[in-house]
Amino acid sequence: MIFKDKDGLPVDITGDGGDSAMRAGILGVFSSYFQEPPMENKQVLYEVRFQGKGIGLLIRHPTDVPWKNTKNFSRDQLIPLISIMPKYVAKRVFWAHAKRLFFCQNTERDYVGSKKYPWPHSFINDKGKKETRLFDWADTLFPHHVGHIALCTDSPWLYPLFLLGVPLLALAIIFNSRKIGNEQNQLICMVTVAGPFWIWLYKKCNPMWAYQTRIYWDARNEWEYADMIIEGMK
Repeated sequence: MIFKDKDGLPVDITGDGGDSAMRAGILGVFSSYFQEPPMENKQVLYEVRFQGKGIGLLIRHPTDVPWKNTKNFSRDQLIPLISIMPKYVAKRVFWAHAKRLFFCQNTERDYVGSKKYPWPHSFINDKGKKETRLFDWADTLFPHHVGHIALCTDSPWLYPLFLLGVPLLALAIIFNSRKIGNEQNQLICMVTVAGPFWIWLYKKCNPMWAYQTRIYWDARNEWEYADMIIEGMK
């Protein structure tokens, strides 16, 4: 089922809001979940609940700790959520990422102060064990990700960025993992925004997509997400 917190935002079966932004994106793309409020209220919903402090900054969940941290908002949250953001918010997000050379916001692991570094370093992971990384930094937005955001801004003068990302989008679709249970949410949102041809290509190249989606969401006891995605992709 679709689990929600007291404010009506999507959470997982335990009430955790770490993937709320991703879930909100899926619901917005494939259901009428965010179509219920009048337009002005819908924009306020997006603006206030998933925006952090600072123009163009997003958050996973507005109140959950550590998910209200603007420095742990990752690419897997960004791609679905930006798909449903009002155009003026999407523009802010685009330029905020451009200023960071198209790196995402997740310069911390989860909690405030758990910084990542793009050089060899050690840290205590969430299991209490020491871990060493040679390189660890915010998620990179590649040309097809940038092109996706450009489409979401609804700014024709940014559309050439989508064209620049077309080769990588095609490769991402063609070489998409067939592993059972592999997350398809980001790529599904990208092809849905890009249009019917890309949906067709995605389904043609990966006949396993619906089964992967079903396994992914059923494992979380949230089979309604799989139902709406599979129905919407028809």
